[in-house]
Amino acid sequence: ADAALLRDARALFANAARVTDGSVVYGVLLSQLGLPHADQEFRGAAFAEARRLALHDVHVHDLRAQPLEVPSIEANDGTRAQGVARDVFRVFDVANDEFRALEGARYRSDVLHDAYVALWQLSNTYYNARVLDSTCGNFASNTTLDYSAYIHARACAATGTVRDAALSGRDVTLLQKRYFGGLALTQALVDWVAGDVASLADVLRTPADALARRNVNMRVRCGHDTMFHDMQGVIGIKLFEVDDVSVRDTRVERLENTADAGVWLCAKPQSYELVANGERVMPVDTGARSRASAAVVGVEVVRSQRVAFDNVDVVALRSAEGDATGVRVVGDANDRSANVGARGGVRF
Repeated sequence: ADAALLRDARALFANAARVTDGSVVYGVLLSQLGLPHADQEFRGAAFAEARRLALHDVHVHDLRAQPLEVPSIEANDGTRAQGVARDVFRVFDVANDEFRALEGARYRSDVLHDAYVALWQLSNTYYNARVLDSTCGNFASNTTLDYSAYIHARACAATGTVRDAALSGRDVTLLQKRYFGGLALTQALVDWVAGDVASLADVLRTPADALARRNVNMRVRCGHDTMFHDMQGVIGIKLFEVDDVSVRDTRVERLENTADAGVWLCAKPQSYELVANGERVMPVDTGARSRASAAVVGVEVVRSQRVAFDNVDVVALRSAEGDATGVRVVGDANDRSANVGARGGVRF
């Protein structure tokens, strides 16, 4: 038994390359507060939080990584199937044929995903015993709600037994976080793991009932690592939504990315035909650039203004399967900065 557990653990966690396999490695990152992300607020470069900065006499060198793209599965409403640490439920890895034939794809047991399903089942039992015994209520770990209860205008409290009326919504959320973390699975996915549905094709098939499509219908998503971070590769210096930055007497060299150019499932737009009903299903993407997992970039400037480079060298970039780019400048597709007096751009 111990040998089997060790074999499972090595398959899941061993890093043969002995370099980071997360979505990106930076030498230097200048950004707004928090993680660099898509410009969802339509703020534009004029609202940069990082400004009046200088990178002088900087040497970025010998960065090496092998970022690993990890396909995920999510409900049709965008809710992700994930583990307790908000990590990807690695459906590609636990499908016994790695998606080569969806009609025959069965669950391949491993210690981590078995534990996630067991915790999911425990969370349902605990919710019914501690909070509300009802089919239309559950912790966030169970992302499958009984929407029919709402269609008929029945309140959850009327369809079950309240276990503790003193609990507030915040209390219930804290119970979830304390005992089950970020765990989130659907009944359809758990049924596949338990063998109650014939194959993964049954999980991806669109239900005939319109209500069921919202959170029973599932789809595969690509373009991120095991923590849902968008794939970027190896980047020497990244300037993200900055203003008034001077980069001078700086050298970036010997950056290497040995990653595959994405998982074959996500490498190009492709669809599967489900034999039972002829439906075609296609993996969706996070919006990360194609082949980004294998990319190497010396200097990247994103949605920034008044950035000046003087005597900057970028040499010896190597990618095993992707693009090697010295300097990349990315504009602002959502730019509204003209309305607030944006000034300048990137100068060399």
